[in-house]
Amino acid sequence: MNVLVGVVVGVLLCYAWFKMGSGPDLPEILEGPFAERTQTAEALPPSPLEQIRITVTEDDARILQSVRDRALEDGLITRRDVVPATVFAGGKEVSAKIRIKGDWTDHVDSDKWSFRIEVEDSVLGMRRFSIQNASTRTYTLEWLFLEFARRTGLLAPRSMFVDVVVNDNRMGVYQLEEHFTKEMLESQGRRDGPIVHFNEDPVWSTFLQFRQFYTEHERGPLLVTQAREAWTAEVDAFDEKRLARVDTLNQRLHRALGQLRDAQRFLIQNLSDEQSLLKRQALAELQGQTIDDFFDTDKLASMLVLCSLFDAKHGLAQHQWRFYHDPMMDRLEPIAFDMTWGPGTSRTSELAIFDPSVKDYLRSDRYYEEVFHSLARLSAPGYLEGILEDVKEDYEKYSAALEAEGELPDWCRFEVIASAMKARRAHFRSLLSPTDIAMFSCTVYEDDTAGQEGPGILE
Repeated sequence: MNVLVGVVVGVLLCYAWFKMGSGPDLPEILEGPFAERTQTAEALPPSPLEQIRITVTEDDARILQSVRDRALEDGLITRRDVVPATVFAGGKEVSAKIRIKGDWTDHVDSDKWSFRIEVEDSVLGMRRFSIQNASTRTYTLEWLFLEFARRTGLLAPRSMFVDVVVNDNRMGVYQLEEHFTKEMLESQGRRDGPIVHFNEDPVWSTFLQFRQFYTEHERGPLLVTQAREAWTAEVDAFDEKRLARVDTLNQRLHRALGQLRDAQRFLIQNLSDEQSLLKRQALAELQGQTIDDFFDTDKLASMLVLCSLFDAKHGLAQHQWRFYHDPMMDRLEPIAFDMTWGPGTSRTSELAIFDPSVKDYLRSDRYYEEVFHSLARLSAPGYLEGILEDVKEDYEKYSAALEAEGELPDWCRFEVIASAMKARRAHFRSLLSPTDIAMFSCTVYEDDTAGQEGPGILE
């Protein structure tokens, strides 16, 4: 117990240190999207993509660059300085707030820095969204996953590729991804309500403090490994202050946070016997509940089957899961987000349901059955081809824009991705309908022999 207390205290201290940070040391020479260029955006050929123009003052550009410079020193983006900006998109100009976004330095290690943008009046139907180098979202693959997710009834942020101009510098193709807002929910037929998640900050602050252990040792000290576990995290919600001002939304907020804590208790009860005290406490607090009592297990199964189709393991890390509270079912519905990483080109892959991070959910019979229903639906003739045909035009438009900038890997070409998906579908079919004959002996009772045994054939 003393060890556990030490872990919790240590994680909280790291978290406090992470949030506190230090004041910006402003750069003299502007770089990246703010560097001086000899050609203006208007001098370059027009792009077929929707254009987003961002303007910030020189002083604010220096603040954003200081965030980027600090990130390159630390190996992690640790500061969240927000500056005012003007954004032009969708035919109108609006005031906005902007900051550097992301965790790892792949968001800032080229001229295409990633930004989180919040606008005062919605543009493109959104009030809060991110723009990022397409490489940080696996080029076109993450966009394709989100399109599949929405077409199979799952919640997923809206996404597109856009042509970005920053302070009259044409930065080229970025991936735009909607943030977790009421606009996202309402655009997909859901009522306004809480979106909850496990707070990731202790994960990153602990990494920053003990990053040498991630490279020098197979496993870090207890403090490092525990901080990465979902069951040690604080549960949190997006837009809590706004939700808390409305009684009905505030009630759902507390209900959703409570359900996510129940999910943590479910994870705790499956820990090793070394944590027996924690396990007993978790079992007592669950009071017989299973994951069917706090998760929409049908949609959870559907999302994990989609992960199997895409060979997408990145989104299985539970500290980055997001859930919407469905008021009709009173369950947490998973939201597809940041699922893919690296080439999704393997011809077969183990089903995501067997991944160590989620395998304990197989204890639910309903979830297990829905996995196979989802596999059958996905494996049905024409189902995969129908979705691929629906998205092909946009996929190839976005691919062409990235290819024009020399930023499209061969494994992201439409025919390569489609071929890999069809091969995995064939693998799923082999799991659903094994070709090997089952051999067994049996006894047949015939009605006309009054229950007497006799020879027979079972087909």
